[in-house]
Formats: sequence, structure tokens, C-alpha cells
Amino acid sequence: MTQETPSKLRLPISEMLPLGYLYLLILGIVSDSIYYGMLGVNIMSFSGILDVLLSPVVQMTDNLIVPIFIIAMPLFSYFYILLMDRVTKRLAKSNKKTQKLNLSMMDTWLFFTTFIIFSAFIGMGVGKGVAASNKMKAGNLSVKSKITFLDGKSLDVRVIGNNSSYIFYVVKNGKSVVISPVQNNVARIEKLPE
Repeated sequence: MTQETPSKLRLPISEMLPLGYLYLLILGIVSDSIYYGMLGVNIMSFSGILDVLLSPVVQMTDNLIVPIFIIAMPLFSYFYILLMDRVTKRLAKSNKKTQKLNLSMMDTWLFFTTFIIFSAFIGMGVGKGVAASNKMKAGNLSVKSKITFLDGKSLDVRVIGNNSSYIFYVVKNGKSVVISPVQNNVARIEKLPE
């Protein structure tokens, strides 16, 4: 009877995936809000529903190290827990001790995984926000792009972000963020050679 109770409390994978995406969605929104907030922009005022829904995907594909870290660390910890579980089963004298230890190990793994993902998303938002804010205040943001508008005007800028409707950038030696609508305004954005 003690074996069946924990399994009834656990959610099946089909119910855990939507909860996992909801968790990532909330973290993506919070991370974006922290990053843009440090630059003086309320990103939620400029975001549509699609931008919000895609924010975790955009965050994870923005830098290759992030998805590798988010996938590798929980996998490493999972295999470590499996190894420890096998060692524990060999050393255990009764089944009850092994089952209790196994349940707590899986709960620890789930907590550890959610903590790693939380730390990665929030750390990215804070780290990128502080770095960009400090460079922007000092006027040291390097220019990496050229925006050409439909009226023919071009600007050398540092793009700090964009979504489906707006582009956020700082002009050369600028100390504030400029927000421009993309539709019917921007002709093209070029990456400048470094």
C-alpha cells in the first residue's frame, strides 16, 4: 500500500509537460522584465501575446550555452541519482528503506532541476541587464548593427532586443534606449563586421 500511494501522487508526463512549459514561460517573462527593466524599458507594454508565449524559446536559442547547460546539468544529476540508487539498493537490507530513499532522491532531482532552470533564466536577465546598463550609462556600448529605415535614413546602433513589433536599440555613444516599430518603418537591419 505504501508503494501505490507515491505513484498516485506523481503526475504523468503528459500533465508535467504543460506545467514545465508554464514554468519556463513565467521564467522567460520575469527574465525579460528584469533585463529590459534595468535598461529603463517596460517590455510588457511593448509585447504581444505571441512574444510572451515565445519568450522562453527565444531566451534558450539566444545563446547556445544556455540550452546545453539547462539540458546537461539535470541529465548529469539524473544519472548520478540513478547510480546512487543502484548502490543504495545493493547496500540496503530492507525494501522499505530503499523505497523511501528512492522517492526522496527523485524529489531532490526535480527540485534541483527546477532550481537550475530558475537560476539560468534569472541569472541571464540580471547579468545581461547589469552589463548592458553599465555600458550604456558610460556610453561604451559597441555598435554592432546598422538599421536602415524606409525613409532612407541609416543609423549605426547596438540592438539590445526586439520582438515581433518593436526593435530596441542604443545609438552610437547614446545613453538611453530607443524603441522603434518594425512594421512600415524599418527596411533592413545589417550586422556590421567586427
